[in-house]
Amino acid sequence: MELWIPQARLARLLSVCLLCMALVACGGGGGGASVTHTHFIVVNSDAGGVPNQPSVATFDRGDQGDTAPELSISGAHTGLDGGASQSVAITNNEIFVANPQIASITVYSAAANGDMMPAATIAGANTGLMRPVGLASTGGKLYVSDAAANAIVIFNSTDSGNTAPTATIVGPSTMLSGPQGIAVDNSGNLFVANTGNADVLMFAASASGNAPPSATISGPLTQLVKPVAVALDGHGNVLVSDDGGKPDVLLFFNAAANGNVAPDRTISGAATTLHAPGAIALDAGGRIVVANTASDSIVVFPAGSSGNQPPEEMIQGATTALSSPVGLAVVTVEGPP
Repeated sequence: MELWIPQARLARLLSVCLLCMALVACGGGGGGASVTHTHFIVVNSDAGGVPNQPSVATFDRGDQGDTAPELSISGAHTGLDGGASQSVAITNNEIFVANPQIASITVYSAAANGDMMPAATIAGANTGLMRPVGLASTGGKLYVSDAAANAIVIFNSTDSGNTAPTATIVGPSTMLSGPQGIAVDNSGNLFVANTGNADVLMFAASASGNAPPSATISGPLTQLVKPVAVALDGHGNVLVSDDGGKPDVLLFFNAAANGNVAPDRTISGAATTLHAPGAIALDAGGRIVVANTASDSIVVFPAGSSGNQPPEEMIQGATTALSSPVGLAVVTVEGPP
């Protein structure tokens, strides 16, 4: 085990280098070391509409309409959960995917494409995983929300195999009930879309065991019905996607929100094209990226959007192979698009 893990990491590093070379080549060569572009990493429950064949697709920001993904991980060797792969996180050029039905986390190089075996897998009785559905990764840690265990399970991002977590937040004082999407701020504080109780919970970076949340956004003023994902902007403000109301809505709360408080603003209405919004993320410019699970699309709203705002970008169509997209991560990488 100890010998295999470094070899896998080396293989991933080599494949990442190949990706960087490919990115420079596809940009036509030449110059600017400061050139960057943004990727959307999307988990599809059913690859290309084929049941029990999930995929992980990579798109470039700026893609519009019926465009093919730049990369797509799919096939029998990937270790992806048949028809239920759920969430995605990316850190250090590695993609982490939660597989609820087989209680595993699979890890791939950001350059992975096709029917690729995972470079690492976290699974087994020691992990404590029962139904992992939400992921976040920062500061060398991997945070996993487990909807069956009503727990947040924390690993080192380099972990592999049947390894025990470094910490677990679980117990009645946590108020966790069917937790789904999670996000972590720069201080390590954890934000959870607590779907079963229709609220958002916040835990201190040091939380472990049967720890109560440090704050809770809950009550009728919040407009929360079925919160499924959370994201944070650069100021710690909290964005929540909720697909339980009529219509579907994105809700924005300020960083100090606690208790039965109204959102600062919302995005909802027919022009938004929101349709069972699932995973959400913000890019470096504050644009809001949403995976529309029911309409097989990715939509992007301008920074600061509110009300019945149409998206400025939509990726949708047969060529995209988007099919019940449930996971989303946004990452900025070096090189031209």
